Amino acid sequence: MKSKIKHYWQVYLEFLRISFAHASQFRLHFILLILMDIVFYGTTLYSISIIYNFVGYIKIWDKHQFLFFTVFSLVVDQIITTFTSESYWGFAILLRKGDFDFLLLKPLHTIFLSLFRHIRPGTMCNVFITVPALIYFGIQVKLSFLAWVMLPFLLLFASALQISLDILLLSSIFWTLEGRGINLILLELQNLSSWPNFIYPATMQRALIFVLPILLINSAPVRWLYNISDVSLMFFAVIAIVVLSFLIRLVWHWGTRAYESASS
Repeated sequence: MKSKIKHYWQVYLEFLRISFAHASQFRLHFILLILMDIVFYGTTLYSISIIYNFVGYIKIWDKHQFLFFTVFSLVVDQIITTFTSESYWGFAILLRKGDFDFLLLKPLHTIFLSLFRHIRPGTMCNVFITVPALIYFGIQVKLSFLAWVMLPFLLLFASALQISLDILLLSSIFWTLEGRGINLILLELQNLSSWPNFIYPATMQRALIFVLPILLINSAPVRWLYNISDVSLMFFAVIAIVVLSFLIRLVWHWGTRAYESASS
């Protein structure tokens, strides 16, 4: 088991090295990506601040609580954008060109090779902006000691839940062979998760928690950080990630069996 993990880690470090080498060849593009993310973070937080110029609370949260939630969702989005989303857009091309054939022959899981291969270093660099912002607003909302300890793990948990849902939906490309529509849907779903669950109507909340668990990605961890005794959404989030893991194994297996090489 240890040797297998070590093997995966060594391969991933090679993916990371290649991604940095590729990014360094297009330095202006690399800088523009960093600036684009900074502008996106700034406009997102400024939009929330503008809303709170006219209201004191949105439902149950004050300005700092909402801004902490927003930065939390931005960090999760940053993790997804850095480590997986670049590979999402190229997955359909792998299938159409037959390059997926070579992945099937390698002694590593095809999910790892096809959906975690491309890394976006520019977005990774902006961790020096999002993490201090998260700490600042965490101080403003007076997070408990336990909440601070759990914060990094909950960021990883939220990212894992988002990635699990992404992979399940991306599996449909085995049959559609076109990924643009699926990737655009993923972007819209991420936009839905960037707002707290309580702003949506009750029926929509139930659909986006129990059917398509989008609202559990950010709302469940943040609500638990605000109130450690409020475990209702986190309970469903844990169930969701277990169910999604099972469905991914099943649907990905069906997809690889249904895959037909472009050379056949």
